[in-house]
Amino acid sequence: VFTCVNDPIGFQIVASEEVPGANVTGVKEMLHFEDELAALLTYKPTIKNVVLVYNPTEPGLQKDQKEVERILNKKNISLETVEAFHTNEILAKVSPFMPKAEAVIVLKDNTVVSGLDVLIKLCDRYHIPLMASDLDSPNRGAAFGYGVYEIDFGIEGAYKALQILVEGIHPGTISVTPVSEFTLGINTEAAKRQGIELP
Repeated sequence: VFTCVNDPIGFQIVASEEVPGANVTGVKEMLHFEDELAALLTYKPTIKNVVLVYNPTEPGLQKDQKEVERILNKKNISLETVEAFHTNEILAKVSPFMPKAEAVIVLKDNTVVSGLDVLIKLCDRYHIPLMASDLDSPNRGAAFGYGVYEIDFGIEGAYKALQILVEGIHPGTISVTPVSEFTLGINTEAAKRQGIELP
């Protein structure tokens, strides 16, 4: 039983999400960028230029970057993509984009989230909101985070394990499912520092 995999077919873990086959099932990680970006625009509807910071070598993130770009294009918002392969590159690579940026977005990206403190300081300095794709980053100083509670992956995985161990259901017949309860987290103090007028 796997959890937190954003593309189980692409990673060749399962042949199909409906009928995984072999001895495998699990919990898929899904991100709702339409809703995430809509939440950001609710608080700052004038945004016309977004900076996305990500490590393109992390599995699945290029697909996420393309999805964010597609959604922003539909809204006539330009996207500047900054590729950071190591946390110590973030400051030098992102700084030149900050004077024109109106929001900064980060994905579920181990590299960038590890160096989040640098982005928080930049966003505070330039009064630009930082939107993260997880619920832990607002506690660290991002204005917003949109995602699921990580514990829910374990709970969903445990349900599948019980089906296998207690009910005797073959894993390969149990559909891969996502965690679907998404929440918007707001750090009110960070949001104020990052130029957001909260009601």
